[in-house]
Amino acid sequence: MKIENQVCLKELAEKLKKLGVKQDSYFYYNEKQIGTPQEKKYKFVLEVGSYSIRGVDGISYSAFSVAELVNMLIELNINDKISLGEISADFLANKLINHYERWLVK
Repeated sequence: MKIENQVCLKELAEKLKKLGVKQDSYFYYNEKQIGTPQEKKYKFVLEVGSYSIRGVDGISYSAFSVAELVNMLIELNINDKISLGEISADFLANKLINHYERWLVK
């Protein structure tokens, strides 16, 4: 299975970072320059490794896997019933985002 299918989308990873979720993952979306420096074209690349391997201008987002997201949900005592068919990194990332957004509103 491709790594892209095992981690949350870049947009969800970016939102989790903005909500203050600790950036500690085995996978990262790092901004990389494509083409020549004069073209100033960039794209995000999914990479494996340390958070110290950052993208252009330090722009990097943790691309959390299902296992990492489940651990975070357990640590936060979010024990909603989830059916096996719903277990995907994007689904779990959205659950975590909802939790943090509700917490920020309070």
